[in-house]
Amino acid sequence: MTTHKASRIDMTLCNDDWNLTFPNTTVQHLPKFHSNHLPILTSYAGTQTEADISNAFRFEAAWLLHPQFQDFMAGNWDKEAMLISSLKDMASKMQQWKKEVFGSTYRKKKHLFARFQRITERLAIALNPGLLKLQIKLEKELDLILAQEEVYWFQRANEKWV
Repeated sequence: MTTHKASRIDMTLCNDDWNLTFPNTTVQHLPKFHSNHLPILTSYAGTQTEADISNAFRFEAAWLLHPQFQDFMAGNWDKEAMLISSLKDMASKMQQWKKEVFGSTYRKKKHLFARFQRITERLAIALNPGLLKLQIKLEKELDLILAQEEVYWFQRANEKWV
């Protein structure tokens, strides 16, 4: 006999005006992460993703959280060159580093959450020590991605858009 009970009480609410304004709204329950509640993602047509933002160079403070960033900077900054040429060279190298190493936090987060959710579903059926270790590893990776995303949005909130 099991005493485990589960229910889904987390929900989103909207009225008729919302439905008329945003007819293509979807609601998705995300996996539990550091909580006993399921986060809810409400999306509607026109939602801008990270992939939609232009590719103009902009230094991202979130890069500072990446474990390889300091080594990248130390290995690529030319101390002997003129400042302006070094900055232009670094901007180009950083864009390449972002594509090859840092990647898209949006895609990484989506991928990690999907893996985390599958593991959580399997663990709900039966405990598995290997899956528990993997779940802990994924939690750490997700914590880093979420911290990077928080810094990303904090940086955007403090910029003055014209």
